[in-house]
Order: sequence, then structure tokens, then C-alpha cells
Amino acid sequence: MQYEIPLPGGGTLTPRIDAHHQSDMYTQAVNNPANLIEAYTVGHARLGWRSANDEWEAAVEATNVTNELYFLNIFEQYDSSGTVAGTPGPPRMYALTFNKNF
Repeated sequence: MQYEIPLPGGGTLTPRIDAHHQSDMYTQAVNNPANLIEAYTVGHARLGWRSANDEWEAAVEATNVTNELYFLNIFEQYDSSGTVAGTPGPPRMYALTFNKNF
């Protein structure tokens, strides 16, 4: 969800929020608790500014704003080595960007 707000004298300010939800998911054909990725929701936020002449842009943003711990995949090997490996999703991260349009 985003909304572009006109600023006095030109330019715009654009706040944006979005979210991604993943329900419970098993990562292998044989479903057992060791290869279950539990449901998660990850939210992101951004605030952008654009100059009146569209020459400059700046933004500050945060991904995974609640710092949710979740897994992108899980590989369970109980039968062979007795291990479970997984790739965690990215933690909360921040970015500040500046652009000059020519």
C-alpha cells in the first residue's frame, strides 16, 4: 500500500508499506515436523521523496521490520545423517538511497 503526497512547491513524498505471508509448508514429500516451515509474515516499510523537477530522489526503507525469524527452506536428512539444515530468511535490514536522474 502506498500513497503519493504532493508537497508545497512541487515534489512528492511517498510512504509505502507491504507484507508477505507464507502459510505452513512442508519442504519434502514425506511430511514430518522436522521439515515443516511454520507460517510467517514479513513486513516492509519505505518513505520516498522526489524533487519537483524529477531530478532527485531519496528514500529510506526497512525490510522485515518486525525482525521475524523464519526459514526459506529446510532440508531434513534424518535417515542418512540424522541432521536438519535450513536457510533462514534475511533479518531486519535498512537502506538509504539517493538517485540523480539525467
